[in-house]
Amino acid sequence: MTGVKNNNKNADEMATLAGLAAAIEAEFNTHLADNLPPEQNFRKSMMRRALNILRQNLENADSPEDKLAVATGQSCAELAANLRTGQQIFPDSTMLQSHLLAYVKAKLSITNPKFLAQQEARQK
Repeated sequence: MTGVKNNNKNADEMATLAGLAAAIEAEFNTHLADNLPPEQNFRKSMMRRALNILRQNLENADSPEDKLAVATGQSCAELAANLRTGQQIFPDSTMLQSHLLAYVKAKLSITNPKFLAQQEARQK
């Protein structure tokens, strides 16, 4: 039952953060972005992209990190530490590579979908 409470709490926190991110994005687009001078276009673009990535991460119920943790049985931090020290728990490195590749693709689908599409097109 504690797990259900934690999941509900996390879902509530994610919904609150998503609402906050949406409010920030609306404020930026409505009141700030158009008032920036032309020499700030790059920064404006980066801010919009960052807010978009944040929103997509918050909307995604099963984050790539969550999926990797379920697949490997350890958090991303634990997995990274184990890989650095050579204490990998997967006897089959092909399985680990498969999980890591899925993680990278999931992250790219959020942060840089055009790059991912280009790479997938090149592999065909």
